[in-house]
Amino acid sequence: MNEGLALFNEIGSSKFRSDLYNVCDYWGDWDARMSEVGFTNGWQYKQYLLNSLVMDSSQVKLYDALRREAWKEDWSERIKWDRLPSGFEYRDLKLPYRSPLHYQAHASLSVLRDDVDMSQFSSLRLQNTQPYFAAAWALNPNPQSNEATFRKSLIDAGSSEEHIAAARAVGVDPIGKAANLKEVKRSIQSVLVDKGLARPASGQIPSKWLVYGHDFGNGLLLCFCICEIQYRSYGKSVYRLSSIQSLVRNEHVMEAWGFPREHPWSMMEDPSIYSGYGVRDESSVPFYVHLAYELKSFQIKCEAFDAFFSSPARQ
Repeated sequence: MNEGLALFNEIGSSKFRSDLYNVCDYWGDWDARMSEVGFTNGWQYKQYLLNSLVMDSSQVKLYDALRREAWKEDWSERIKWDRLPSGFEYRDLKLPYRSPLHYQAHASLSVLRDDVDMSQFSSLRLQNTQPYFAAAWALNPNPQSNEATFRKSLIDAGSSEEHIAAARAVGVDPIGKAANLKEVKRSIQSVLVDKGLARPASGQIPSKWLVYGHDFGNGLLLCFCICEIQYRSYGKSVYRLSSIQSLVRNEHVMEAWGFPREHPWSMMEDPSIYSGYGVRDESSVPFYVHLAYELKSFQIKCEAFDAFFSSPARQ
């Protein structure tokens, strides 16, 4: 954080890169990165798709490149560019970003834009630009399909020894904790605050919310927020952890738990093909595995943005 601030003072805010959608280049293949630290669901699902009959396993590098470019295109449309701090000269960017890798796909889609509704068009766009999503759809997922069964097996593995070990490596012990705000706050404190990665927001926020911010020193912070911890009983205990990660301006940290229009990048998506964490938490163990996954993803994004903002401006 201090290095980012020093660089900001040295070269001025106008020199900071504004092409935020390129930040994914700094973490590479998300599912491979998470697999390296023990959160293997996305990587396993990717291998499942690659080994199916609808994909050519020799084209992995191309598939990964297409997928990353599709995220960049989508993010360039979601980011609220006019809400960035004044020093970010985004107007020189060609927005929305369109990748040369997807030129043919967009050309084909443009013909259909007036003939289908918005939701159908969005679905077609995903299938034409994200090869792994297209493969998942091609396998006709339904409650009886092999694809659905495999995804269920990933969810059921939330309490596995491998995932417990991965959570502990992050700094979260899933064993012996109740799924409540007090214990979640203790886990976040040990992972984010004690290690100097983020600071808790100071001031009045709703009692059920938690907000932590990583300051880049350029008017922007990446915030990790706990929005809700739910407990439901439908004949069995079911836990839910609702969290978001957003890129906000300094003056809006206290509102980072919500979705105000002023946020430059609200609710940053999980880039995983399919993580499956937190889908169905019937005990506190997978609940805390999910928390550890979210905290690790926040750490990776903080490191990626630190490197991104420290690189030369590119318009």
